[in-house]
Amino acid sequence: MSNVMERLNEEVHRRVCVIRIFPNRASALRQLGAVLLELHEQWTTSHRYFDMAMFWQWRREHAQAGQAVHTSSDQTA
Repeated sequence: MSNVMERLNEEVHRRVCVIRIFPNRASALRQLGAVLLELHEQWTTSHRYFDMAMFWQWRREHAQAGQAVHTSSDQTA
């Protein structure tokens, strides 16, 4: 299982342990939905594997130095 799934399972387990008993299935699904919504919000607003600012800085430096910089978006079909 991936780390993301493991973290999700741990977070759901942590919250279930706090509540202990759900009165019905709908309340359990609402709790799971809240956890998923929070995780989605964290990923869309803060989680980045690659910071594009570093790429653009590298590209500017190479362009100023007169070196050719080619990316797949620069090439035409």
